[in-house]
Amino acid sequence: MQTLTDEAPSAGAVIEEVEDAFDNEAALKVGKEGELRVDRILNRVAMDHLTDVYLEDERGLTQIDHIVKMPWGLGVIETKTYGGFISGTRNYQVWKQSFRLVGSNKYYLFQNPVCQNFRHLAAVRHVTSLKDHVSSLVVFAGSAHTSRRVHNQIVRINYLKTAIRQRPTIDYLPDWKRDAAWDALKRHAYANSGRSAEHREQLKRRAQ
Repeated sequence: MQTLTDEAPSAGAVIEEVEDAFDNEAALKVGKEGELRVDRILNRVAMDHLTDVYLEDERGLTQIDHIVKMPWGLGVIETKTYGGFISGTRNYQVWKQSFRLVGSNKYYLFQNPVCQNFRHLAAVRHVTSLKDHVSSLVVFAGSAHTSRRVHNQIVRINYLKTAIRQRPTIDYLPDWKRDAAWDALKRHAYANSGRSAEHREQLKRRAQ
């Protein structure tokens, strides 16, 4: 068996491009379970947070798994509940999922979720007018093994509490500015709460 690395799939491999790793109905259900686990952790650490948020900017609607109000600013969390082996490719924007350890020679190519979360950061910054005090976290809540390159870009769910408590190198926001940004987020999240179907239609149109 060949070593799984951060390179292009081996010659003869079957390759399929998907919207997200193993994106089907069963996987979506598992994904929601991962998001619920993150939500429970955020409740336990008593941090104000918003879950399943829809925001709109000049590029349209986007859906964000969690936004957390932290002492220093805002954390934007994208949760993935992958299985198999997740590794990078030569293209930074593309990762791949494989199940070689169970005998499959098929690879699924999908958007790097770190890049996916850049879109969410842009929407949060648009709504709040904040810049440096909006930070990204990509949380892995599933059983997937990862390459070193992927490992260095994600947070395992077992370490989420530690990650969100780490003091950043930037200065803290004044309380009034952070609270104003949070209030703006809550207003927009409430206003867009019924637009999930519209968001799905936008995604379908972009994929065509």
